[in-house]
Amino acid sequence: MNFSAWHTGASSDGSIDGMLFDEDLANVAIIQAKYYNSRVDASAIETARAFFDKLTTWADVSKRENFNEQTQQLLDGANLDPKKQHVDLYFITTMRNSDEIDHSAVADEKTAQYAELGMNVNCFFFTLSDFLEFQENVLNTQTGTTLPELELKISSPDYMVNEEGPHKILVGLIKGQELASLYNRRDVKNKLFVANVRAALTTGKINPGIQNTAKTQSGKFLYFNNGVTATCSKLTAIQSTIKVEDLQVVNGAQTVVALAKALRGTTNTEVRVLIRIIETADASVTDQITRYQNTQNPVKAADFYANEPLQNWLSTQIDALSGKGLMPAVWYEHKRGVKQGSTSNRRKLTMEQLATLRYACLHEPTFTYKTAKDIWNGEDDNKNYWLAFGRGKEGEKVQTWTRSELAEMEWMVHTWFQLRDKHKDLMKNGAAESAEKMWLGVMSRYITALMHSLVVHLQDKGELPDFEELSKNFKSHESTFETIQKICRNSVRRAIQGEKWKSVANPRLNMPQDSDQWASIKEDVIQEYAVEKETQ
Repeated sequence: MNFSAWHTGASSDGSIDGMLFDEDLANVAIIQAKYYNSRVDASAIETARAFFDKLTTWADVSKRENFNEQTQQLLDGANLDPKKQHVDLYFITTMRNSDEIDHSAVADEKTAQYAELGMNVNCFFFTLSDFLEFQENVLNTQTGTTLPELELKISSPDYMVNEEGPHKILVGLIKGQELASLYNRRDVKNKLFVANVRAALTTGKINPGIQNTAKTQSGKFLYFNNGVTATCSKLTAIQSTIKVEDLQVVNGAQTVVALAKALRGTTNTEVRVLIRIIETADASVTDQITRYQNTQNPVKAADFYANEPLQNWLSTQIDALSGKGLMPAVWYEHKRGVKQGSTSNRRKLTMEQLATLRYACLHEPTFTYKTAKDIWNGEDDNKNYWLAFGRGKEGEKVQTWTRSELAEMEWMVHTWFQLRDKHKDLMKNGAAESAEKMWLGVMSRYITALMHSLVVHLQDKGELPDFEELSKNFKSHESTFETIQKICRNSVRRAIQGEKWKSVANPRLNMPQDSDQWASIKEDVIQEYAVEKETQ
């Protein structure tokens, strides 16, 4: 993928080497990269601190004239506002980790400072060592690599084992140093978290509060921390020796990693942690435990659907369809950090992207611009999830789709990627005055849904074949779809530049949230297509 449109890295770049943001402008990532062949030192720490401190400057529109044109364009395009958006700041270096300097401490410090200001900002300091460890984590997750038999030491008065229910469970108090030592073993590390819904992402951010409590209030750690929940396939407790097979931490990964960091190289024995270990060889039970244990934690709600049967089926189907017929060359990421099939020369299609795209086309795009997160809220028996992935207007629960439904999805993905590519071309080569530069990327899902509504209308009238036939013979209808796209883009252009949206702060986000506007524009394109056809 060509990232040149998102790269600055020239003079007067404001310390920004790259900048990414999503279609809805809800998430922004700002990157600075430094290349040194050494270990992290004090100078690198100060450079990272200066980078993290620049956010308020970037957000100040009056100061952007001091930056080069590309930096200004990216900041304007992101509509950067750290009080309304989720912002991630990445300081990335080829340096290796230092035993003397904790490079992540400055990132934790700055994240905490932004939180105090009411800003949803995360700061990250990644070294070459961090990336190599991350790569190993991902490989472990992809291959499902778990742990053989392990031994934990818990004093016999400090635990109890209950075998009366459907699953044997150990509940007890374990020394923080025992968990830290386990994680710090070279052959263990993040193999502890393979079954965790965050996949290999658990080490991306370490909670500084947990570390601070372990260091400064060791004796009170037990009362302040929620503890750790793990599963295993076999549990044996003999006095102070606890033997477990296939141990997986399903809740408390942050606690384990933070303790491993805080207690490394110490002899602190005061920190104790509440631990639960549940014996089950049933993967579906592990998934359920993981889901319910993590509902209050900062994981993405969509992660809880990663192992849903339809998602596993879709992953296989999309891999098989990739690059054939209408389907672009894509790979489907239904679980973060896990790839299905080859990703070479393929673009990523996430579960969240497919959910909002399908919901927008089958129902109404305004919902996906207003409250897309509610697709994953689990309310009313997962009603919104099934409206996005189920069958028909009622969102019937299914484990597979028909060939016709797959073909319709292929058309949606094809059209959406095509519009996104047109936006990238405009950003790179388009005329400076092109209005679509500012909104075509954000509105690509909206226009896809608008085109879909017109296509379905023409199918109902018998003027276009169904999606299954279209996927086989798209070339013969290509000129019709070019006309449909032109009409829909023109209609959106007129609407977004109309009087109704001139006075709002961000029309590219406000306009697609308006249900009345959507109803009106749908009728407009039907009439315009009829007129266009008459004149041909």
